[in-house]
This record gives sequence, structure tokens and C-alpha cells, in this order.
Amino acid sequence: MNRRTFLRAGVGVGVAGSAAATYLGLQSSTELPVPRRALASLDPVSFGVLAVFAGRILPFEGADPLEIAHGVDMSLRYATPEARSDMGLVLGLLENSLSGLLTRGQATLFSELSPEAQDEAIRRWGNSPVETLRAATNALRKLCLGVHYATLENARETGYAGPPLDKPEPSPMAARAPLSRPWAVAAIATEGDQP
Repeated sequence: MNRRTFLRAGVGVGVAGSAAATYLGLQSSTELPVPRRALASLDPVSFGVLAVFAGRILPFEGADPLEIAHGVDMSLRYATPEARSDMGLVLGLLENSLSGLLTRGQATLFSELSPEAQDEAIRRWGNSPVETLRAATNALRKLCLGVHYATLENARETGYAGPPLDKPEPSPMAARAPLSRPWAVAAIATEGDQP
């Protein structure tokens, strides 16, 4: 093989590989769960992937993956814009078929995998030598578990009886009433002020 033929073959393989990677990277699922109400932090695709993930982390009756995803979405309102953006990127990476080909050996979208294959994909991310994938898996898992068990009814399933004392409701604030100072400013004694 002469040099010119070798270069043509190399360019052809590079173009075909780029086209395949672009195709795999741009695939999207039409089977993702749809939000029940307006989203505060995530986009609909990230929300759908999160709901599928939550369904695999809490796969028992009584755990509603859509409500868990809504709870995580609401809790992300308190995160920084960078953290919200990173969460969207992580969920997009989990769903992406090119990422799937590289991390789990399958060019299938995460949401289109069988439940067993989804569990295996989560396990692979959680045990990955890449620290970012392990951290992302743990963060997603802890967010889903935290949202589910934050309600007292779900926490009682674990044997937690609830707080020993009922917390009293705060008194309502008077509308348009003047605010009073609950403190008094103390005079600061100086060295020259001796009794």
C-alpha cells in the first residue's frame, strides 16, 4: 500500500468514525417519563432520565419515581447555577449512547435498556475507575434516597417512629404591623468610665 492510499483510507475511517460518534451522541429517546408539573431546575430530558434512574434505585412499591424526580428538581433550586448545569450534564451523559458504548459497552440509550441492564450500568458507573462517574452515581443515588425518605410516612417504613415531640406551629405575623426591636443596645464601657 502506498502512502496516498494509506492516507485516503485513514481519512475515510476518521470521517466514518466521526459520523458514527455524532449519530450515537445525538440519539434521543421518545420513551422518557414526562413531568407532571412545571420544572424548576432540570430540562424535560434530564428529568426523564432522573425518573428512570430513581426507578432503579428505589424499585419497590410505594416509591414513585416521578415524584422523586420532582423532589430532586425542587431541591436543586437551592444549588448554584453551576451545580444545576453539572447535574444536567451528568444525566445527559448517563442517557447518551456514545457514553454508553464507552462506559458499559452498549450503544443503547440508558432509558431503553432493560431493568437488569440499567442496574448493571449504574453498578458500572458506581465502580468505575473514573472518579467523576463514581461521584456522580453516588450524588444521584443520595439525592433520590434523600427525597424519598424526607417524608415522615416513607421514613417510618424504615422503623423511624418520628420526632418525640410535636413541633409547634409559629404564630402568624401581623400584617403591616410595625416591627419592634427584641433587643436592647447595651452601652459599651470604656476605660475612662469607672464608677
